[in-house]
Amino acid sequence: MKNKTPKCAGCGHCRFENCNGNPNRYYCVHPAVMAGMGNRMVCRTERHSTAITIKTSPRWCPLRERRDAS
Repeated sequence: MKNKTPKCAGCGHCRFENCNGNPNRYYCVHPAVMAGMGNRMVCRTERHSTAITIKTSPRWCPLRERRDAS
């Protein structure tokens, strides 16, 4: 059975922030990310748009399944 990659569009941890008509941004508010794991910006939108532009989730997403490098 194939594991699915999480999608930010349906995630409850993805929050939209309006930036005065400039490219708006979506941020991750997952507790692991907010605790200082690193960058929390998921994507930017087109100007005056609220549509999320990322298809899956970023590599740093804490909900992604980790693969061992061995």
